[in-house]
Amino acid sequence: MLRADDLDHWLDRVERGRPASVFTDDVADTHNALQQIAESESEPARVVTLSWQRVPALGNELGLLVNALAKATLELYPSLYGLMQTTRERWEESDLETAAHEITRRIPAVLGTACRQILAACHRGQAPNIKKLSNSEQVHQLALAIEPDRLMILIAVHDAEAGGVSLRALAQGAEWLAANTRARVVLVLPTALSNERELDHVTYTACLFSSPVDTAAPARLPFPPETPPKPKQSSSTDAVVSVSPVLGRPHPGSEAEQLLCDHICRDSALAALFRFNWPVKTRYDTRPIVDLLWEAGRLVVEIDGAEHCALGQFIRDRRRDFELFMSGYRVIRFTRFKVLESPDQVLNDLRDAVRYLGAPENQA
Repeated sequence: MLRADDLDHWLDRVERGRPASVFTDDVADTHNALQQIAESESEPARVVTLSWQRVPALGNELGLLVNALAKATLELYPSLYGLMQTTRERWEESDLETAAHEITRRIPAVLGTACRQILAACHRGQAPNIKKLSNSEQVHQLALAIEPDRLMILIAVHDAEAGGVSLRALAQGAEWLAANTRARVVLVLPTALSNERELDHVTYTACLFSSPVDTAAPARLPFPPETPPKPKQSSSTDAVVSVSPVLGRPHPGSEAEQLLCDHICRDSALAALFRFNWPVKTRYDTRPIVDLLWEAGRLVVEIDGAEHCALGQFIRDRRRDFELFMSGYRVIRFTRFKVLESPDQVLNDLRDAVRYLGAPENQA
C-alpha cells in the first residue's frame, strides 16, 4: 500500500471500471479534496458521493447502490446525458420522446426505454425506477444518464466500526458498481480499516493519505459561532447522496446557493452579471469551479459551509484564493449561515462590490 502525499497524482492513475481505495485519518476532508481535484481537471469529472456514517449492515447492497444513483440522477436533472442545461424547464412532457430519441442516437449504449423512463420520472420530480431491467443494467443506464464519459463515484464511510460481513459486502458492492458503471470508483475509508482482510479485493490500488496537521492548532478549526452543525443521517442503510454542481446553476444540494440565486435573479442589475458554479482558469494551470463569478469584473464569490472549517479544506481554500488573486480575481467569502439568515445584506454587499469594481454601465 502506497503513501500518497499528493492526491492529484494518485487520482490520475485510478482506472475506470476498477475500484480504488484511500485510507485516511479525515474521511470528510479527503473526500472534499478528491471532489475538488476531479472537478478541476482539464476535462472535469461529474462526481457523485455515496456517504455512510458507518458501514451499513447491507442486506440488499445492490439495491441500495441502484437507489443512490437514482437519487443522484434526479438531483442533476435536466443536465443529464452530457448536456449542460441551466434551468429545470429544459423539456416539456410532450418533448420527452423527442429528447430520448436524440439522446439514444447520440449515445448508442443508452436504451430507449430506459432513457424515456428516466426523463419522465425526473420530470415528475421522482427518482427513476427503471422497470424490467436487472440491477446491473439499471446502474449502467443511470451512470450513462448522470455522465456518459467522465463519471466518478466516491463511496465514503466515516467511522471504522464494522463487521467482517459488512466490509466484504462493501468491497463487493464497490467492485460491482465500478464494473457496471465503467466509472472511476473510489472508496474513502478510515485508516483503521486499512488492514482488514475483507477489503483485500479493493486495496490493490490503495493509498494512505494524511490530511494536513498543524501541531500548533487542533486538527479541526473551531466552527464559527453562526455555523450550525450538519444534520445527522436518518437511516443506517440509506446513503447520503451528493453530486457535483451543474455549471451555470446553483448547487442542487446547497440551500444557500439556491436562496442567493433567487435573490440575484430578482435584481435586474446583478442577474445580468453573475454565473453560478463556473470554472475559472488560473495562471497555475488549475481550473477551480467557483460558487459565483462576475467575469467582466474579475470577482469570485464563495459560500462556505461547515466543511470549510476543516484544516485541510481551510488550507486548500487559501491556496485557491492566492491562485485566483495572482490570476487577476478578487475573492469574497460569505458563510452559509450569513446567506441563509441575511440574504438582503449579502445582496447589498454584492452591489457595493460591483459599484466599487465598476459596473458595466459606469465604465467609460
